[in-house]
Amino acid sequence: MFEGRKIVLTKPVMEDAAYFQKWFMNKEFRHYYDSYMSVSLDMIEEEIKKVKDVTDPGAEKVDFTVKNKRNGEVIGIASIKDIDRQNGHAEIALG
Repeated sequence: MFEGRKIVLTKPVMEDAAYFQKWFMNKEFRHYYDSYMSVSLDMIEEEIKKVKDVTDPGAEKVDFTVKNKRNGEVIGIASIKDIDRQNGHAEIALG
């Protein structure tokens, strides 16, 4: 878990799947967030089960749920993807 002044990044849990599905079904959201999994709730839950930890040296992608620090409300999703530890490169996707 990572904390900022106003948000918290946590590892996704099954309860987050419905939020992700709602966002992934939104065409405008998908236009800007290119790291979405699938619009099927079952597929999203399967992806959540496979989410790697940021400390895993073999992880090429790490997903986070973005929550409001004050009330714990789920407000977004973030992903670190295309992780290349050898060359110190990765991309960040925020939605």
